[in-house]
Amino acid sequence: MSFLDAATYAVVDTESTGTDVSRHRVIEVAALRVSRGHVTGALTLVVRQHERDLEGADEALRVNGITRAEIAGGVSLSSAVVALRELLAGCDAVVAHNAGYDTGLMSAEAGRAGMSIRWPSVLCTQALAWGAVPK
Repeated sequence: MSFLDAATYAVVDTESTGTDVSRHRVIEVAALRVSRGHVTGALTLVVRQHERDLEGADEALRVNGITRAEIAGGVSLSSAVVALRELLAGCDAVVAHNAGYDTGLMSAEAGRAGMSIRWPSVLCTQALAWGAVPK
């Protein structure tokens, strides 16, 4: 039995307006909560951002397929942070591809909302993949 077979963990992914967590904004957060191999929670939220925060984001929007109309109708940033924190509560770990970016982006966004996120241990599948590639 592996750690993930016995653990409660969240698989997290974000979509954003760019790659710089200090200035780009989250536009979607998705997560699954898995406990002992079974999905026990899920969220997929498009996050409302001001039009000014979408300036220069046309390429990012094209790549991730999220429209300005969807963003305008999304949930508030604080609602997205609260929902993610609730899903993470009691998790032993977070699994994400390029986890430093996803956790960094959501931590920066939580700070912008006057909130914070407590991240459990983080498992980055990108780092694992690079470690598996022969040099």
